[in-house]
Amino acid sequence: MIKKNYWLDEADIAIVNDVKTDLGLSSDSEAVRYLIRQSQKDYRSGNGIQMKILRQIEERVDLLLDIANTELIDRNAEQVYPVRMIESPVISNARRLRREVLSDKKQRSDYSKK
Repeated sequence: MIKKNYWLDEADIAIVNDVKTDLGLSSDSEAVRYLIRQSQKDYRSGNGIQMKILRQIEERVDLLLDIANTELIDRNAEQVYPVRMIESPVISNARRLRREVLSDKKQRSDYSKK
């Protein structure tokens, strides 16, 4: 375990003490570790939910564009707009992040094998 010193405000220390007493933890370090891990879980779950919502919105927009294009085709319009002209930034960012995570895991694996 690594030992580090951090500066905290009185309000931060009050939060740590509240968590410590509420959960019956024996030290401030345990309370801080608990808070950090909870924060990480909340961050990951919140981020995943946001991505899921954005994907659902994008699917519905694609459906609406398809409906509009169908109407334009039925009216013999001169120009229609393809739904997938440009890849969605939501999906492309998710793919980029997934590649970065996999690349990082591969590098760690290679390093640990050495």
